[in-house]
Amino acid sequence: MSKKKARKIGVPGSRSDSGSESALAFRLRKLKLEFEQQVWIRDVGRVDILVGQSLVIELDSWQHHQADRKAYHRDRERDAVLIARGYTVVRLAYAHVFFDWQKYEALLRGYIKRRLHKRPVRAW
Repeated sequence: MSKKKARKIGVPGSRSDSGSESALAFRLRKLKLEFEQQVWIRDVGRVDILVGQSLVIELDSWQHHQADRKAYHRDRERDAVLIARGYTVVRLAYAHVFFDWQKYEALLRGYIKRRLHKRPVRAW
């Protein structure tokens, strides 16, 4: 990757697990959204990005799930627990972040406008 392109999308952060996560963090910062990366949520584990108190963004690659079907099912179980506790869960792929960002930026802006990131969550 060229230095110019790296500056445009953001360099990998120390809290990112992937290039997609680094790029998404960079884009969220440009939107001036408050978020944390690699947040531990009890009974779920670590989530990639938590916007506000209740909007979870997970970044997955096709290879990740293609190589491990158990991971695919485990992610759906995690989503079910998060949703039951009041979180909104958005799963994005590499292509969404790098090639179709305008569409997903609009989607995230809609969640923020509806204040889904501010909803209270329930502890179990």
